[in-house]
Amino acid sequence: MNIKELGEFGFIDAVKDNTLFNPGPVVIGIGDDGAVYKTTDGTEQVAVIDTMVENSHFIIGKTATWYDAGYKAVASNLSDIAAMGAVPTHIILSTAIAPDMDSAELIELYRGIKDICRKYKVNILGGDTVMSKEGHGHHGRRFRRGGSGESRPPQRGTGRRHCSRVAYARRFRRGP
Repeated sequence: MNIKELGEFGFIDAVKDNTLFNPGPVVIGIGDDGAVYKTTDGTEQVAVIDTMVENSHFIIGKTATWYDAGYKAVASNLSDIAAMGAVPTHIILSTAIAPDMDSAELIELYRGIKDICRKYKVNILGGDTVMSKEGHGHHGRRFRRGGSGESRPPQRGTGRRHCSRVAYARRFRRGP
């Protein structure tokens, strides 16, 4: 069975067993919007990650600008944190970009990221940036809301740019 037939939740079911090798601090593991774990001081924290791929989650010049893609990528993670009953505090970015991406496009992507993080007072702590060797594409992360920025024509090649964000939050319990 290929992954398309298995689907996201079928895949999760297939891999989730035997993943906790130190289960003590884990409150919620694989299978929810985010993972919840206890820190050494007993505080519950939430960690989430979402990945966006150009031409799958957004199309530059058609459904989004680079600003929009950056904003949407963060918004997606913040939404998952809210679904877990937490308030976002920090984000770590992971971005794969084509070597021929215009630096102005990358700066516009990060302008969207910074704007939503500023709005919700979420710190950008760093992350990882790598060059994609799979042709030319456009990268985006699932974050939210529209913004400004110049539209660009569709990509010139077949590669895709990927962007992932890991966001952290403190969890607040509901009820008594």
